Amino acid sequence: MNKEERKRRRFSEPLKRELVGLIEAGQLTVKDVSINYEVTSWNVRLWIKKYGKSPLPERIIIQSSSEVNVVKDLKNQINDLKLILADKTLEIHMIKSTIELYRRQYGADLEKKRGLS
Repeated sequence: MNKEERKRRRFSEPLKRELVGLIEAGQLTVKDVSINYEVTSWNVRLWIKKYGKSPLPERIIIQSSSEVNVVKDLKNQINDLKLILADKTLEIHMIKSTIELYRRQYGADLEKKRGLS
């Protein structure tokens, strides 16, 4: 289909509503509709704005490759921190278990003697 033919096409309101409903239900994406019906994603977004029940989320615009690297670095930092947190949580659990075992075996309250409570 050439550019001139695409300019003359009109989509019915019921079809637009149906496609927007499918997008909102997660059965189709804006890109799917754009490709399948040979319409720009901009137009599909306008349909969603006009016929949709909820607005589209704001687009995240990445200005440069350095911003992509910042996002990747932040995600890596989050993953590293999650691992550290899990490790420290396990360490605390082990210490508490050791103290409890000591208390049961020797009947002494190690936390009070050492000021750990």
